[in-house]
Amino acid sequence: MKTFSEYLAEAEKNEKSGTYASMQPNQSSRKKLHDWLEKQEVPNLVAPEEYHVTIAYSRKPVPQIAKIEPNLPIKVKPIGWEVFGDLLVLKVSDKDLSKIFDKTREMGATFDYPEFIPHISVAKDYKGAVPNTLPKITITLDEYRVEELDLDFSYTEEK
Repeated sequence: MKTFSEYLAEAEKNEKSGTYASMQPNQSSRKKLHDWLEKQEVPNLVAPEEYHVTIAYSRKPVPQIAKIEPNLPIKVKPIGWEVFGDLLVLKVSDKDLSKIFDKTREMGATFDYPEFIPHISVAKDYKGAVPNTLPKITITLDEYRVEELDLDFSYTEEK
């Protein structure tokens, strides 16, 4: 992992890059969610190590958002399903996440969407209806990660 000063120097060199920030679920939460999805026979699952909640996807570099110190861990609950393009996403409660999102905006982060919808992408190339039920789990987010925006990001194939 890069230090903040290394990240800042790299971002300043490459003005075309942006800044990406996310919250990572702990290992136990990843396993519980993935096990539940497998039991529901949801196709094309994203690998559990890829689960995250995007906080900032700014095409403008804003490396100072790495200075934000969320009060971790943050516990969220599943509140609904939605399909974004070809991704099945699990929407999660957002009181604490919205505060962090708002801080990134105040620091100058830009966004492609009109509203913040905290979610975890759980299946790719998804077609069909959303699941009928929600997992009855609490998801613990225990890491705040900030990195250079990867415009070529795609979910890896599950192993």
